[in-house]
Amino acid sequence: MPRLFLEGGANLQEGKVKVMKKIVKTVKNPSLLMLQLSSNDKKKNIKYGKLLSKYFKSIGIKKIQFANHSNSRADILEKINNSNLIYLPGGKTKLLYQNIMKKNIIKNLKNFNGIIFGGSAGALVQCKKYIAIKKPEPDRKITKPRSGIGLTDIMISVHYGSKNPMLAGENPDIELKNFSKKHNKKIYAIPERSAIEYNNGKLKFHGNIYLFNKGIKTKI
Repeated sequence: MPRLFLEGGANLQEGKVKVMKKIVKTVKNPSLLMLQLSSNDKKKNIKYGKLLSKYFKSIGIKKIQFANHSNSRADILEKINNSNLIYLPGGKTKLLYQNIMKKNIIKNLKNFNGIIFGGSAGALVQCKKYIAIKKPEPDRKITKPRSGIGLTDIMISVHYGSKNPMLAGENPDIELKNFSKKHNKKIYAIPERSAIEYNNGKLKFHGNIYLFNKGIKTKI
């Protein structure tokens, strides 16, 4: 089972995600695989791949590989086997989930003997279920759970505290309180630049994390 880090959705290139630097320091000879499966836009993947590579190299990662929807399953599996860090980027969560399903690599990610780090969509998809808060767009009129790949069974929401409703959703406090009370679910709301570490069922919190449980919000 991999060691997981679920981050709230900050821009890594800004260098403000301190937990990422901490992760790298714990890994001997870090070798990173960036699974660019949250976008099928080749130009966009190349652009952000270059920006992120620059950041990752600045924090001590010398070996960086990429895999996207055009890579074969065999090619992706070879890259997974040759890495000890996997990064799941932000972007479209449903697309990230669908591409991982199409490549049939969930079992390989669950058996990965290393660290999987993801922000925003890359954090949400790691969960068995995550919370999609209603947004001002056609398919997000209600707050509801959506399926991830099940690396962890905790339920999360990301971009918590962002003033942009396209990121944080509309009225996240109200929505998360109501959902947690109605469905009797614990929900961890993760702000940008904060993260939850999941290691063999144990949780560790980096930065400010908020728990919504039975309609009550608590700062952890």
